[in-house]
Amino acid sequence: MMFTDLTETERSVWAAFRAGTWVDLSTGDQRDDLSGADLWGPERTVRAKVIMALLLGAVAPEPGYLPAVRLRGARITGRLDVMGATVAFALTCESCWFDTAPRFIESTTKTVHLVASSLAGFDGTRMRTEGILNFSQTKVRGVLRLNRASVAGEVCLTRAVVEGRNGEAVAARGLTVSGDLDCTDMICNGPVRLRNARIDGAVQLTGAQISSPVALAVDATNAVIGAGLKGKRMIVQGETRLRRTRIAGSLN
Repeated sequence: MMFTDLTETERSVWAAFRAGTWVDLSTGDQRDDLSGADLWGPERTVRAKVIMALLLGAVAPEPGYLPAVRLRGARITGRLDVMGATVAFALTCESCWFDTAPRFIESTTKTVHLVASSLAGFDGTRMRTEGILNFSQTKVRGVLRLNRASVAGEVCLTRAVVEGRNGEAVAARGLTVSGDLDCTDMICNGPVRLRNARIDGAVQLTGAQISSPVALAVDATNAVIGAGLKGKRMIVQGETRLRRTRIAGSLN
């Protein structure tokens, strides 16, 4: 598979994929502020369909290398949509701006790092990840959906900001994680729903701020947590519900 209309920037992403090397489009100054990313020009723009093509096998792996998409400081346009697909390669986007919410519904992936970035939302309903699902320091401008997702690793929301929409913010009903769910210092403008979740490691809510004043703010009904729930300095506006929750370690 070949794209014939790649921009110069997209050609650099295409060429770097086979060896899994970084493509760094950042400038190292105030122009990297994500609040102005909608003004970034073609020299910092990559279409989501180009990333999708690489993740789905458009370029054959080269023996002796580990292909991956590793992108820094890019504006990503269009929807990154791998719904139902098997993604055999890692995806790392750092300090990137997504104008449309990525869709990973029912996909099977390797590690996904979307860190220090800005996402219009994220839908990982029933996705299966073999590795780490990382949203550290990322702003989610809508809803983060991980309902019935399964992660054979860790889920990281450290210092993430989830703005939420229509009464939803972090929707993770039935989420299964073999490691920790780390929400240290997360800011969430809406409820965190962990009903029926199974977290084999710890749930880290230290320093988290969760606001849903007129409704459930934290719902872990029927959840099973293997290594404790840690909530030092946590601030919750709204109800915290732990009905029939099983915590094998300590509740702090």
